[in-house]
Amino acid sequence: MTRAISDPSRAISRWEYKHLNIMVSTGVIVGALNALGKDGWELVGVDGENRILWLKRPVIAGWEP
Repeated sequence: MTRAISDPSRAISRWEYKHLNIMVSTGVIVGALNALGKDGWELVGVDGENRILWLKRPVIAGWEP
């Protein structure tokens, strides 16, 4: 028997991941993060030397950026 999840917050999310190599100034990085945030990306990690950013966004069925 299959039951629908009545509480969407308990549903399993699928994520799309992206990493960016960065070698630019902080101002450029902030601008890029703001632009990516408008497309649904969120920052999830930075390497120890601040040269790689890891981002994720939810995968929504039928949605294409």
